[in-house]
Amino acid sequence: MDTSCLDNRDDYKADDNGSFHHHGKKVEHMELDDEGDVVKLDSKPDILQEGQYKLLRTYWVHNSHPQFKRRAIELEDSRGNLSPLMMLQYIFNGDPKSINIKPHG
Repeated sequence: MDTSCLDNRDDYKADDNGSFHHHGKKVEHMELDDEGDVVKLDSKPDILQEGQYKLLRTYWVHNSHPQFKRRAIELEDSRGNLSPLMMLQYIFNGDPKSINIKPHG
């Protein structure tokens, strides 16, 4: 998803799929080697250097249907800038079924 097309980067969370609660975040550190290949760093660097990145995975679980999950995958560069491109994934554990959305308020 290209978040530069959104008024606010977090607008992707307003997906008309009801409410989700945060279920954790995983951070991995990567770098590009001399040949341009992506390599996972064995340890977290104190300060990211040019060519090093944070891969951020954020997890949510639907409040009414815990088998329905949302995952956002983002990339942050050494200057702390998030890439405008991100992956947004919806996962249904088990057989998919209709999601009943309760009104807010």
